[in-house]
Amino acid sequence: MWGKGILDMRVRWRVGSGNSIRIYDDKWIPRQSTFKILSPPKLGSDARVSELVSSSGGWNTQLIKQNFCKQDVDAILQIPVISGSTVDMNLWHFKESGNYTVKNGYWIGRGLGENPGTSNTSILLSWWKTLWKLAIP
Repeated sequence: MWGKGILDMRVRWRVGSGNSIRIYDDKWIPRQSTFKILSPPKLGSDARVSELVSSSGGWNTQLIKQNFCKQDVDAILQIPVISGSTVDMNLWHFKESGNYTVKNGYWIGRGLGENPGTSNTSILLSWWKTLWKLAIP
């Protein structure tokens, strides 16, 4: 169950149609920390990413600039808009392919568990060694 926490923290949405992604509640902005919008809600709490796309198929730049801070505007406009009815999907942010691997999760988890204020990592290493020795699928 501890590994699920790593997944929850590092999985974000890849924008397709935008119909499944809530602008203010879901993780969809490609940034290293929260993957969420920093701006306070102006469009309604249940607004969807699809509402930010213009009828011509690109981002509605004017609407975005009116409702979000500069950091959010820059991040949103860097996301490619996929025209058509492409499905929104979850992806693992730390792999270019978007696919999660146990190896990558392990290294991310190790980084999260390290405390820069301590020089004793033997407890952490012992925990990982015990985990990998477990006879589970």
